[in-house]
Amino acid sequence: MLCRSKWLTGDGFVEATATGFIENLAKRLRRAGLPVDRLTTHLPVLHPLIAGQSVLWRHGEAPVMRSIAESPDTHNMVESSPLRAAYERGANTRHRISGNGGPGPYPIIDDLREAGYTDYACFAVRFSDNSHKALTVATRAPAGFDDAALARFERLFVHIGPILEIRGRKAETGTPGSRRTVRGFSQ
Repeated sequence: MLCRSKWLTGDGFVEATATGFIENLAKRLRRAGLPVDRLTTHLPVLHPLIAGQSVLWRHGEAPVMRSIAESPDTHNMVESSPLRAAYERGANTRHRISGNGGPGPYPIIDDLREAGYTDYACFAVRFSDNSHKALTVATRAPAGFDDAALARFERLFVHIGPILEIRGRKAETGTPGSRRTVRGFSQ
């Protein structure tokens, strides 16, 4: 799998952009047999106008770097999402998405259901200051993620923290490889 390959400590570690890293990670997960159709990162940043940065990758599309504007709405969205458990408690969460159309426990679950996704997991990613950020995966596979896939994600994503931390620090300092554009928030 990926954590046994040299990609994370080699080419993945020195990938020039956050979007390139996430795109290559997602493609490698798919090649490893994991049914990933959507992958996101969520990194709060220390900035007066920007609450955080996120990369959104969807299968068949180019990844998008998003900067999330600092606002009360942004904080309300985090409070009513699986990101809160990741940020505050370092907890991983998983939500099977039923097709019954009933309201989900979080707005993101309803949005994903409308887009045809069947399963969603949010993983806490630990940084060197002992804080937690988040990485999410979703699939359109009819059966969702099986237990083996979730265990593989968990084993791998523990190794992603240092790379995401470097990307987050670059975003905070405006270091090349990061772009700053204020946009809406989406998980």
